[in-house]
Amino acid sequence: MLKKIVLLSLVFFMSVVSANEPTVMLKKVSSDLVEQLNLNKDDLDSNHALVVSIIKKVLLPNVDKVYMSKSVVGPYYWRSASAEQRTEFISEFETMVTNNYARLFSSYSDQKSTFIPFRGDISKKTKIEIKSIVAASSKVDFKVYYKLLKDSEGNWMIYDFSIDGISMVESYKSQFEPVLSGSGMAGLISDMRRHNHKE
Repeated sequence: MLKKIVLLSLVFFMSVVSANEPTVMLKKVSSDLVEQLNLNKDDLDSNHALVVSIIKKVLLPNVDKVYMSKSVVGPYYWRSASAEQRTEFISEFETMVTNNYARLFSSYSDQKSTFIPFRGDISKKTKIEIKSIVAASSKVDFKVYYKLLKDSEGNWMIYDFSIDGISMVESYKSQFEPVLSGSGMAGLISDMRRHNHKE
């Protein structure tokens, strides 16, 4: 299920250009990402470094990595971790997610997304959810919902998304929980490092 979430959301994981218009922002960044994919379409399945560079340039700078990392491991393990462990986890988690996306970029197809405008007074919100409907070529349409958090500078940052009700954060949390309960944050970081080293 996690692979499905990563695959279907490749072209919709995006950034922030306006604190007041997150829906407009989502459309713009989706368009920018599609443009990069199309420009490099012939190389997506053979040049891993190129795909990683696209992800780092277009996607990752606009994700709240700290909040997402805290959400993935849960408050208990995050509070009990040392500052060094938190930094190491964020780094390894970023690498893991980036590599998961990079491996699947070769499966990209020209998917179309329709975003539903946020209703209500957004100026009073610190967290919001933006909904969209995705048309995946000849496949059945599916729902993609994005959760955004306003940072200290007033920018909206992605911290989670879900496809047909399946949360990316919750999927990783389920994957990590057995390791955390058995060997703690140190064991999880060690496992992630070994996994990422194989990429």
